[in-house]
Amino acid sequence: MNRGAGAVDPMLEDTIIAVSTPPGYGGLGVVRLSGPNALPVAKVIFRPRRLKWRALQPRALVFGDIQDGENKTIVDEAFLVYFAAPRSYTTENIVEISCHGSPVVLDEIVRLGVKAGARLAHPGEFTLRAYLRGRIDLLQAEAVNDLIEAASLAQARISLGQLRGGLSRQVGALRSEIVELMSLVESGIEFPEEVSGISAEEGAKRLGALIQAVRKHQRVRQMGNQRRSWPWVIESIEALHAGELGQVHFARGWYTNHRTSIGHGKPAAVPDWRQRGNTIRSTCFALICRPR
Repeated sequence: MNRGAGAVDPMLEDTIIAVSTPPGYGGLGVVRLSGPNALPVAKVIFRPRRLKWRALQPRALVFGDIQDGENKTIVDEAFLVYFAAPRSYTTENIVEISCHGSPVVLDEIVRLGVKAGARLAHPGEFTLRAYLRGRIDLLQAEAVNDLIEAASLAQARISLGQLRGGLSRQVGALRSEIVELMSLVESGIEFPEEVSGISAEEGAKRLGALIQAVRKHQRVRQMGNQRRSWPWVIESIEALHAGELGQVHFARGWYTNHRTSIGHGKPAAVPDWRQRGNTIRSTCFALICRPR
């Protein structure tokens, strides 16, 4: 599941920049740079107050100003932190700039960064780079989005476990056992006179154990999906028996049944029903009901 570090994708040679905080107004906004020229670009648009660039230490906050060199103006005060490769989210050089959460200010910082040589990042490109660089596998990359979109604490915990490699280790262990069993069977077929193979009885026994392990993993996965979406359906329906949403028409795990796949999801038609979402016991649920 881990992508090898063989041929380097030409896209990885660019330095990218993007706003990493959600759209809208807030007390804090973060702009992130990643790539070989992340620090040189930051030096163009950021001026430290008291620290010289040669004294910059990785993972240390530096206070300074965002500057527009062309107009000789200060855009905002900000903190900068530098993550040197490979000890960063993408395993590349990363610079994060924390400033006031004004969309105008954040957009201007991105504009200045692009003008200084960076490229505007595509949606999800920072996580894509972490995957292409081999820092995370595909299951962990999916977990990043699941954790961001978690609608309950239980869902967040499950996604975090997947992000930290729990599911990857389980699948990897099953894969290793399957590959080992295949090699033993093939060895017995190709070299029947050798003792390096495996008997039919032992092969059937190990295969049965693998099948049971896969089925158990499948049940755990289904339970995880249900917990992330809707384990308390009965309780939620009882809580809404007053008829606030009308007659319950559809009650299933919204996350399990409507989650799109990465890169291939198709937008679903919006039903002519009303949707109600809530959280009970740290777990999200959804009700789709006919209007009264």
